[in-house]
Amino acid sequence: MSELWDEFCYLIGKHASHFSSEREFQVEAENMFEKLGWSRFRGEIVSQVAIPIGSAHSLRPDIILRHDSKDVIVVELKKPSAGICDRNATQLVSYMLQMKLRFGLLIGDGVQLYYDKSDDDELPCVVLNLQLQPGSEQGEDLLRQLSKQAFVAEDFGAYCELLYESLRDEQSAEDLTSWLVSADGKEYITKTVCDDLAVKHGQHIADTAIKRLNISASRRQAACVTLPQTWHSTAVDESDMLTQEALFVSGVKNQVNGSPYISEPVVIGEKTIETCKRNGELFQEFVRRTLRILLNSNMIPQEELARLQTKEYSKKMLGLEFPLLETNTTKLCDRAGHRRYWANPISGKYYATNDWWKQKMYIYEPKFAAWLKHIAELNV
Repeated sequence: MSELWDEFCYLIGKHASHFSSEREFQVEAENMFEKLGWSRFRGEIVSQVAIPIGSAHSLRPDIILRHDSKDVIVVELKKPSAGICDRNATQLVSYMLQMKLRFGLLIGDGVQLYYDKSDDDELPCVVLNLQLQPGSEQGEDLLRQLSKQAFVAEDFGAYCELLYESLRDEQSAEDLTSWLVSADGKEYITKTVCDDLAVKHGQHIADTAIKRLNISASRRQAACVTLPQTWHSTAVDESDMLTQEALFVSGVKNQVNGSPYISEPVVIGEKTIETCKRNGELFQEFVRRTLRILLNSNMIPQEELARLQTKEYSKKMLGLEFPLLETNTTKLCDRAGHRRYWANPISGKYYATNDWWKQKMYIYEPKFAAWLKHIAELNV
């Protein structure tokens, strides 16, 4: 399989020349899937077949892979000389949504694997983003999973789920790193060190020693990570009616041109509350800052506080996978032991979730702003 990935890189790389046509690249891709055991003869590789959508539109995916007479993977191709662009990713997601497929491949000057979780309302996202580099272990593994002989839809779903969770954990680690180097992180580190020293040496000695130090954390240059970009950050051409229809079907309003979310402040009680983050501020910092104001000023009614401690309401109002607030310290970690809430409680009681995933900011930002407006209405 290692040799096959190297051959894959070689064959795709040949079409980086501007003299290569889209049709030649299409045939090359079909041949590669045949090397993986899929057959055009048996109808397992379906190329550029029109699929009617409503009365006025149709889909024409570059390739559809069929297994046991069912469509399982849709493939979008982009000639390597042109390079993968945002529009290609948006088009692939459109196909996945319209065809109700969980898996999609975008192949051009790299390979991107898209996955649509079956147990949530979110849109497909990139779970694997590979450069065409020979010897890639991830590339070898992907081709192994795509092998027709080994392919089982449930197993491929489990493979994508592992990639998804790994990406989620990486994002959580990156968010935690960003927080640790922030002012709040410095305060947390200082307090943690002081508390530990107080146990060993007494509070007075610990406080005195800490006052003589300047404690902070900085990011190691080698520790910077680049996470795969997902389709929702892409610019969307409003003339692409099929893509717009797919986005409408998904039930999520896209953020055109990837511009930052802007919303007017609201007045709650006698305080003016910002409904979007400041320039240079992390969204997580904005959430913590806002929740501190609301909770310390008793601006959230008790009934709303109770609702925010339920997963269903937090999912509906804010797009979260965990309750926004938690008071039970035994529930601060998920079943896998990953901490899903910040360490320091707000107002001495409420732990706020830290599970704000960077790739879903386009959902969180407008929902959080709408929730703040809801809180303003509750305080009228």
